[in-house]
Amino acid sequence: MNILIINGSYRAQGNTRVLIDMVKRGFEENDARISEIFLAEKDIRYCRGCMSCFGQKDAPIADCVVKDDVRDIFEQMLTADALVVACPIYWGTMSAPLTVLAHRMTALTYDKALDGGFKGIPMPKHMPTKPGMYITSSIAPTFLFSLSREYRCFKKRLSEILRFAGYRTSYTLIEGGSMMGMPIREREKTARKAERMGRALSSG
Repeated sequence: MNILIINGSYRAQGNTRVLIDMVKRGFEENDARISEIFLAEKDIRYCRGCMSCFGQKDAPIADCVVKDDVRDIFEQMLTADALVVACPIYWGTMSAPLTVLAHRMTALTYDKALDGGFKGIPMPKHMPTKPGMYITSSIAPTFLFSLSREYRCFKKRLSEILRFAGYRTSYTLIEGGSMMGMPIREREKTARKAERMGRALSSG
């Protein structure tokens, strides 16, 4: 199985990296082939809102007037067998690199008007049939974080990224209290849970 991991953190060696590594141990037990994209190192430019990609229904990835690393990222997203999106929560939402990438995902949708529906309604070109997962951490304790309005909005955004790329949200790994008590990298219970999810996802 080919698994793509998209890391939306600003920090290459932060808690998001720790959680990714925990999940990867489960992938490696199933001999999965793993590719990673660290968005902070990529050339990802803002969407211009020109809508030139919105009418290209038949192209798996619509042509975009902005030429950067985004098309290559989308190609990797569409050809993987499973997708993991990892990002800590910033000000109640995703990091800037992941937010900009999400805005560019119009290239993976088309206008519902092309089917005779209401103009301006985005429809996904790729049905969510493959397994996906998102990973996130927070300073707030896990229980409080998972009940917060910010997390509900964050969860919806990450699930939409998976869905428009053709993945269902099969697994979620949430770890709160990142600056409280034991560091995340030393939490054996979290590591075991992450490895179990990794094994399950990479087994298909």
